[in-house]
Amino acid sequence: MEYALFVTPVIVLVAILVVMFFVASAFRTVVPTNMVHIVQSKKKTTSYGTSKEGGNVYYHWPAWLPGIGVTTTEQF
Repeated sequence: MEYALFVTPVIVLVAILVVMFFVASAFRTVVPTNMVHIVQSKKKTTSYGTSKEGGNVYYHWPAWLPGIGVTTTEQF
């Protein structure tokens, strides 16, 4: 009985972590070498691409998500 009380929360925690990993990886964006993405968040604007301050990887959260959503502009 005590074993089942320990195993169930561990399985639930592992399942939640796996789902969070796949959700985060679904929104991960890698900028191609010949492009620049300008990402506008709530408080700042950051450029992503080769030799840019933000690097070339960012998370493109949908703009409708409060607090973490971003708007992206792509330039060639």
